[in-house]
Amino acid sequence: AKKVQKSALTAPLHLDWIQVEGFNRMSHMLGGDMYHWVRISEHQVAVVLYDVMGHGVASALVSMSIRSILRELMNTSTDGEYIIQMLNQHVYELFETQGLDGFLVTAMYMLADREKGTIHYVNAAHPTGFLFHENAVQPLMSNTPILGLLPTIYAYQDTIELQGRTRIVIYTDGLQPEEQLLTS
Repeated sequence: AKKVQKSALTAPLHLDWIQVEGFNRMSHMLGGDMYHWVRISEHQVAVVLYDVMGHGVASALVSMSIRSILRELMNTSTDGEYIIQMLNQHVYELFETQGLDGFLVTAMYMLADREKGTIHYVNAAHPTGFLFHENAVQPLMSNTPILGLLPTIYAYQDTIELQGRTRIVIYTDGLQPEEQLLTS
């Protein structure tokens, strides 16, 4: 099962204007962390990173279910608000009719547009990402509710104009240090 989940991770993407790479090291045998990206056009690349809360088989199954619809969503739309709303609906409906406890999902969707020189992003309760410009750091803070809690949500998309060479770092909560370490 771990090999199947790892095989669903997207291979690095190297274009003349953008490089997208992922790193995944699970602390448990199976988990709910997943990433995916798609080259939309000559000047657009969409990236999504999400984390199904919990660990083990159940989180991995929900993660793979989301992954199965993400490919279609990202190939048919570049609207981050729409994609996040559809992911929310999918996660909510997975458990609504089964009488099971739902799963909550955090997600970050980004669309890099070379032609417009922008990054559009929606952060659905995901850990804050960081955009490093040549002379500044800009946080990519949460702007949308967590997925799976409500049947519908309003997703908010923010736009950032790129300034020269830029690096973006997004991650799941497994990378964050424990709170005790921060206060020591």
